Amino acid sequence: MSNLRAKAFQHSKTGTTSRVWTEIDGSELWFESDDIDLNPSTEALGTLWLIPALLSNRNLEIDQAICATWYQNAHKIIDFLGRFWGTKPIEIIANQVTVNAESDVDAVSRIDAVSRIDTISRIDTVSGIDTVSGADVVSRSAFSEAGGVSGRGNGLFFTCGTDSFYTLLTNPVPEFLIYLETFDVPSDETRAKIARERLEKVARAVGSKPIVIRTNTKKHPTFNAHRLGDTHSSFLAAVGHLLSPHMVSITISPSWHKTHHEVTGSNWRLDPLWSSASLQVIHGDSTALRSQRVKEIADNEIVQGNLHVCFENYNCSRCEKCVRTMVELELAGKLNDCKTFDTKVSLIQRIDDLPIVRDPKFFEETLNKTLEPKIEEAIIRMFRRGILAQTEIENQLKMRRYVDDQFPKIEAGLKNALHHYRLLQENHEKLLQDYKALSEKRPLRRGAKAVRHLLKMLRDKRERHSK
Repeated sequence: MSNLRAKAFQHSKTGTTSRVWTEIDGSELWFESDDIDLNPSTEALGTLWLIPALLSNRNLEIDQAICATWYQNAHKIIDFLGRFWGTKPIEIIANQVTVNAESDVDAVSRIDAVSRIDTISRIDTVSGIDTVSGADVVSRSAFSEAGGVSGRGNGLFFTCGTDSFYTLLTNPVPEFLIYLETFDVPSDETRAKIARERLEKVARAVGSKPIVIRTNTKKHPTFNAHRLGDTHSSFLAAVGHLLSPHMVSITISPSWHKTHHEVTGSNWRLDPLWSSASLQVIHGDSTALRSQRVKEIADNEIVQGNLHVCFENYNCSRCEKCVRTMVELELAGKLNDCKTFDTKVSLIQRIDDLPIVRDPKFFEETLNKTLEPKIEEAIIRMFRRGILAQTEIENQLKMRRYVDDQFPKIEAGLKNALHHYRLLQENHEKLLQDYKALSEKRPLRRGAKAVRHLLKMLRDKRERHSK
């Protein structure tokens, strides 16, 4: 088994820009920010590359000493993902595993030993893995107090989307709102400017500090070889470790409801395991359905003026994510109040214009509630289109499988026919040679016409076989 060697981060600061970089598999990897000083954390390096190493069946080699809490949790992650993904165990090779005299996690435990997030159970009933051992998950209020003790605050990854707004507005306000530029969607100057303006507007409204971080991680060939959904949680946690001198905790908003057992995106069992002795990684409240989250935040004017769910600069109001959010806002009775969507075209028409949807379960959540019947009918039509399209796809796949199954038989038949044709051709040649030999030894007088006719027939037959 080969090693994925994670070389230590280098750090530089030019003007207001803080930058950390390293080289992995011959390609440069970097992070930078104009808003905060980044820490060349070994735990960030290990967090970022553990899953790519696991998925490519390579041992992870880390040049520097690593936190003992992180090291223990990393082995739990290897075991946990092995159960869900079927990956094989790998080794983590570090120069040294260090143990702090008293970590900030210990400080949190002393401050609030009883308070716990009740949405995260001690033992995962699906995998049987202790999801929080060595990195106890405690309440945000405890982290706020611990942050005050350590001089550090709490951070929240924030995109102005439904999930991050829900986490922001249903918890105490974090000291930092963090936006990752050039990661989830392609970025250019226009997009970057719009995203930063949105972030700053929301941060001012709630009293948090906005932080924008840029990176080329998604373009790195070793990292990009794997699905973004598989590396989403580890990437965010790695950025959190880069910010650990400033933050005692970092919160990742939930991608799914807690009952969603597929391990992709952020996950309530996986996210806390990225914690170290100096940084607690928190998974946001995942007990609410997406439609419930929208209903919870829809009354807020900050949300109505800044909610952004689309891959375009502004909400296109046509794609699946936009339309399903518009349906959820309609269910909450606030679609017309949300200024970030185009409501000139009717919602029914928007639904009818949708092609096959990737995540129909989000639309299913809105049925049998208080939607207008015509909107429900449009959603049902959309489901039917998807079923018909799926049936057509399945029929095409069946036909392809049938052809694939029959191809060896067809190929064998053609080879057999070609073999017999060659034998026939050889027999024709031999017959012609025998005729010539016979005519030279004993010239034919009577019946010569019949022989010439026979010769012509043989030639015609050979030509037909050739065609």
